[in-house]
Amino acid sequence: MPDEPTPNAGSPPQGGAAGPDANVGAGPAPGEDDPYHWHGPSSPPLRGAHGAETGGGEEDSPVGTPYWPHQAPQGPYGQPQGPYQAPQAPYGQPQAPYGQPQAPYGQPQGPPYGPPPFPSYPWAYPPPPPPPPRAPRSPEERRRRTRRGLAFAGVLILAVGAGIGIGASIAPTSPSSIAASLVNRAIAQVMHAGTYHYVERSTAFGVPDNIAGDAAPNGGRQVILQRCSGGTTYFHLRLVRGIVYFKGTRVAVVDQLGVPAARAASVAEKWVKVVKGEKLYAGFADGITTASNISQLRTAIIPTASRALPNSSPPSTEVLGALFKTSKHHRTIGTASLLLDTPSGLPRTLRGTATSASGSHYTIAWSFGRYGEKVHVVAPPSAVPYASLHATPPAKSTCG
Repeated sequence: MPDEPTPNAGSPPQGGAAGPDANVGAGPAPGEDDPYHWHGPSSPPLRGAHGAETGGGEEDSPVGTPYWPHQAPQGPYGQPQGPYQAPQAPYGQPQAPYGQPQAPYGQPQGPPYGPPPFPSYPWAYPPPPPPPPRAPRSPEERRRRTRRGLAFAGVLILAVGAGIGIGASIAPTSPSSIAASLVNRAIAQVMHAGTYHYVERSTAFGVPDNIAGDAAPNGGRQVILQRCSGGTTYFHLRLVRGIVYFKGTRVAVVDQLGVPAARAASVAEKWVKVVKGEKLYAGFADGITTASNISQLRTAIIPTASRALPNSSPPSTEVLGALFKTSKHHRTIGTASLLLDTPSGLPRTLRGTATSASGSHYTIAWSFGRYGEKVHVVAPPSAVPYASLHATPPAKSTCG
């Protein structure tokens, strides 16, 4: 090991002469205790901080000393370490955990200097005492727990119901259900448009019944042409602010209003006002507004299937079905075809034909258009109240 550094490498030690060994300090006197071997055999001197082998500046390490003054020299291999490091157990002996005190050199490792040589197991100690018994719940606490349980059950039922509803909504549907949904969508789209123009041409039992009109959310107008037993009837209907206005030919006045034939000429071609509460009001007002007119589409076709028409311009979807369904056996009668605009879902035409068991023939051709256009309907400037006619509404129309 290197010698102990001297206070000044450039001056001779006290009581000695300068010479080649001036940097080597005197060892301890024989018999003096030297437990850490600070003055053991020296190794060859190392270069200082600036590479000088002998001598050096103030910042160089002492010549021949490989350690700075604050570093403790190490003892020979296998010997106890210096005072700046705790003694280590011999190689191969169990070491104490980090941070635990070391047993003296040569002593077995274990308590109190470290953990026991073998692990301890839970069953080597007495078992912990059981927890104290739960105090009895108060009635209010039991009610709270019951309410929480019922609330959880309600949430669970709602979740299961929602799952069933979602499953039903994504489950495959029948062709008739798909066709019915298209009809419902068409009605909803017409309601959203608000206004439209329509022409309905039909025959029942060989008698023509043609209606042309403009429908609006709160009113509208119709022009009706029918052939009755007394001749051809032609009349106008207007619905303005909840009042129906009627004007028709002599045959229409007799057949629709019930005016006696002797006075029919004086009422023909004049506007007659029919208000709510009078017997004729419901029959005249039904079918004039947007909602009441387009809702008849549900009874004008019994949807059974649908298909997209290829190469149609504009793109179209056809709903197929029947015209009637018997009330007793629910048997469909006739054929019907509803043509829809595919992008918007709005109806274009409805065509159908049917023949009853008695041989009566029925046809219909209903066209729709001019959606969203403004419908301007005004009340006539002068109208005769229906009550002033002293007429009796007919029990049955002579027009079919």
